[in-house]
Amino acid sequence: MKKLFTLIVLSLSFMMVTAQRPAGIAKPMRTASTLQKAAPRTMKAMRLQAPTVKATTLVEVPDGAQVETYTPSGTLLGYASSGWVEVNLPVTMQVAFSGQDVYIQGLAYFFPKAWIKGTMDGTGRVVFPSGQFVGTDSQGDEYIVGGSATDETSTETMDIVFNYEAESGTLTLDESVVILETGEAESVLAFTYWETLTLTKGGVEVVTPPDEIEAEQWILMGMTPKEGEGETSNEESYRNVSMPLNIIFAGQDIYVQGFSSYLPEAWVKGTLEENALTIPSGQYLGAYNYFGTDYPMFFVGGLEGDEDITVDDVVFYLNTEDNIFETEHDIFVSGEPESFEYFDAYMFAVLQKPIEGPATPAAPEEVILEKDQYGYVTTFCLPMADTNGYALKPAQLSYQLYYDMGDGQETLYVAKADEYEKLDADMSTFAYDFTDGWDIYSGSPITFYLYGDVTSWKRFGVKSMYTANDETHESEITWIELEGEEPIILEGSGFDFNAYDTQTTPYSTSNTHDGDITTDLVIEEGPVTLTVSPSEANTPNRFWLFNTTQKIQLRLYGGSLTFESEEGRPMTTIEFHNGKWNEGNTADSGTLTAGNPATWTGNAEKVVVSIAGNTQLDKIVVTTATPDGIGEVSTTSLSGRIYNLQGMRISQPTQHGVYIIGGRKVVK
Repeated sequence: MKKLFTLIVLSLSFMMVTAQRPAGIAKPMRTASTLQKAAPRTMKAMRLQAPTVKATTLVEVPDGAQVETYTPSGTLLGYASSGWVEVNLPVTMQVAFSGQDVYIQGLAYFFPKAWIKGTMDGTGRVVFPSGQFVGTDSQGDEYIVGGSATDETSTETMDIVFNYEAESGTLTLDESVVILETGEAESVLAFTYWETLTLTKGGVEVVTPPDEIEAEQWILMGMTPKEGEGETSNEESYRNVSMPLNIIFAGQDIYVQGFSSYLPEAWVKGTLEENALTIPSGQYLGAYNYFGTDYPMFFVGGLEGDEDITVDDVVFYLNTEDNIFETEHDIFVSGEPESFEYFDAYMFAVLQKPIEGPATPAAPEEVILEKDQYGYVTTFCLPMADTNGYALKPAQLSYQLYYDMGDGQETLYVAKADEYEKLDADMSTFAYDFTDGWDIYSGSPITFYLYGDVTSWKRFGVKSMYTANDETHESEITWIELEGEEPIILEGSGFDFNAYDTQTTPYSTSNTHDGDITTDLVIEEGPVTLTVSPSEANTPNRFWLFNTTQKIQLRLYGGSLTFESEEGRPMTTIEFHNGKWNEGNTADSGTLTAGNPATWTGNAEKVVVSIAGNTQLDKIVVTTATPDGIGEVSTTSLSGRIYNLQGMRISQPTQHGVYIIGGRKVVK
């Protein structure tokens, strides 16, 4: 089966975690996909408003207008399953001037390219009429509307007023008004709203190093929190990390590239004085584009105190004896300049220049062998260090794979060209940065799909190799056992409703009830049987064609979901990937946690989830334990996440084209 692999742990979900040293708490990033656009359109309380006549003409900036870049600051709120949440602000917004007319682009969260038009009134104010049309999508028309900031119960709309200071180049939203994104031109039922907003002339600039000085390669070595470890101080909450950085020394100015795994080309600038390298916190790294939406990223330093962690410039001190830079600061790549919600995080970091000459590399770490929907896959990390902890050059690092069929024989694994469709010849030694773009991916961790009689293996191992001065030195093989009393690998069953064929699956819409579930519906996938009962509410449970994606969802309004696994294969996790999750849903055992995905954890061969209200499911994945030997893992492991350019999750490419794999474009 064709396969593509997620190279960056950034699924949408698009997970960020918040630093509460020494590890983090998983948090979903606030994105358009997390906001409930179809939720009750309230600001802070339900407000009823009669429909009005709709204007549907978009504002256009006239030719010759002076368009300038402004940086926003303030508070933008959107409605999610947990209620109103703060939303990441745009990196920049555009303001245009044409005589007394002023235009602003970027106020509409769901239509960021739309403009609204206002007029200077001669008193330092710019007045934007309420109810300006900004676009239409599957949910209907949308408008930018002004509402009262002082009376939350008011249903009256009002013009939007900014106070303009030409000398400082700022536009500040008047304290009396909030900016609402609504579905009616004279309604205050909001999808999102600006509570405060100041626009300051000038864009956020990225650091640009001098191009006449050649960069030196250094290695960052340290630790990073393991994904999903939660708020603990246990050393097992971390894994070792080593990654290459480029550093330019330009007198006292120092430029460092590579802190962000999402924007590896981004630089930060520091200053070297008396063996202290200071890198100011809050530097803008750039915007990471994900499905057409830009997410700003900043370099943020944190210093741990007795009870909390505070934002602070990162200071590396040069250890002249070992020629390494050491720091007591934590390093984050965050979505905001003073936030510890991070995309990347490094603790106990040191910067070291790779040694010259031969060395014995440290053994591979974090070796895992599992099975997903594409086949058997191993992931592992190759430390960029030798056995003494000194940094190595990644370009001279390579690895080999081994297996043992129980006879004690260490057999070298060969990737054969007739099994690996992207290889032109058999391979058994792989460079650290080698990738075929299909079965083998470089990075941290490295990901490698395996072929052959994997089920007969009793041990699996990985060995690092380092070549310098025509000498190759090898590490010990890091082995993992593939059988034992405890389950080693898990088996998963996926109920992917989005993948159901609309040509053969009955579904309901506003015009048809073909997909309504009126009797128990039984679905079998692998070792798991799912029974969907009819709804006890007024609205029936049903397969529904979601207009936005033109994909089928399982929509539930009552009743229950009953999961039953084969004897001897207890379920350990159930993931509910959803467009909406009702926090009143409950399970008869284990722990059920809301979110996207909502997750049940426990150990049972039968689980009943009772539905309390509107729940919209795209996919359910059940993970079961295998009594012994190698089983299979859930099809929702990050390795299986593929999106098309419309941002829709797909199970596999169905035709030639461009797909998003971990935020990267891959042509198939």
